[in-house]
Amino acid sequence: MAPSTRKSKAVDKEAHPAPETDGAHNGILVVQLPDDLDSANLSKLLTVDNVTSLTPDVVVHMYRYILSQHHALEDALRQVETAQESLTIKDVEVEQAFQDLEVAQVETTEKLKSLQSEIDVLKQQNTSLEQSRNNLQAQLDAFSSSQVRTSHDAEELRAQLQEREREKRGLAETLEKVLATETRLQSAC
Repeated sequence: MAPSTRKSKAVDKEAHPAPETDGAHNGILVVQLPDDLDSANLSKLLTVDNVTSLTPDVVVHMYRYILSQHHALEDALRQVETAQESLTIKDVEVEQAFQDLEVAQVETTEKLKSLQSEIDVLKQQNTSLEQSRNNLQAQLDAFSSSQVRTSHDAEELRAQLQEREREKRGLAETLEKVLATETRLQSAC
């Protein structure tokens, strides 16, 4: 009886094959996916038809995909590190530029204060010069007025002098006449 039991079990296995889980059958690996893994998204991502029945070629393809993703991730991490280093350098440059700007602002503020002081001094000098100019103009006006008066007085004096000269000549002529007359009178006497 034993051989018939074996035969019936073999026929039973052929007629109703039991699903293979986590095992290989004719080069196909059957995998039970947990509920938290979406087989449709995995199939799209790995570009395979069925992620629960895997052939050796699909497994190799998945390994290559995983390695390419690993290399891409390493490249991305290197790029991130390079970008972080670049950002660090940029931060230093920006900080230096900010400090340079602050120094320039302080220097500009000091220059502006210095220039404002110079402007104040120049304004005071200008006010002083304006006062001096006004004083000199007043003196010039007084001098011009005095000169006009002096010229007028000189003209009057000249006119008076000429008048006196005429009177003197007139007196001199009269005196000569009187003396001539007296001389004649004395000679006649």
